[in-house]
Amino acid sequence: MYQAQGACIIDSRDRFSLLSPLKNIVETVDFGFEFRMMEVIALLRRGGGILMKNWSNKWVLVVDDSQTMRMLLLFHVLKLLPGVKIMEAVNGSHALEKLKRQDVDLILTDMNMPELDGAGLICAVRLELKRQTPIIVITTKGEQRDRERGMELGANGYITKPLDIRQFRSTGLKFLS
Repeated sequence: MYQAQGACIIDSRDRFSLLSPLKNIVETVDFGFEFRMMEVIALLRRGGGILMKNWSNKWVLVVDDSQTMRMLLLFHVLKLLPGVKIMEAVNGSHALEKLKRQDVDLILTDMNMPELDGAGLICAVRLELKRQTPIIVITTKGEQRDRERGMELGANGYITKPLDIRQFRSTGLKFLS
C-alpha cells in the first residue's frame, strides 16, 4: 500500500520511492533511498497535476550533475506539467549534444557542473544555437552578483537551492504558458 507524503511515496515497509519517466528499475542513490520509477509516474497520472492542462506537446530539458537533484526536478516537473516530455543531461556539454538533436520549450540548469557549466550552456544556447528557449537557473549560488551574472548571460529565471516549490512552479509556468 502506498500513501503520498510530500515529494516522496512511502510504502508499507517504510521505504521511500520516487519515479522517473525513463526507467522501470529500482535505483539506490547516495543516501540509500530506493527509487521506483514507474510507480511515481502512475501515481501522478492517476492523481493529475496542478493544472488540468495536457502538456504532451512540450519538452523540458533538466541539466544537473547531481542525480538526486535531477530526480527531484523530474518529480516536480511531472507533477506540475502532466504529459510533458523530459530530457536529462549531466552537464552542459551533454545538454548541448541533446539540444542539437531536439529543440525544447524550457531548460532547467544548474550553474556548477563539470565539463561545461551552466554559464557556458546559457552562452552556447544563445550564441551558438541562436535559440531563445527560456532558461531557468537552479543553483546554490544565491548572491546578488551571481543572479545578475546569470541573467546577463541570458537566463530568464533564477532560483536558489534549496528549491522553493512555489517559486519553482510559478517560474516554470510563467515561461511555458
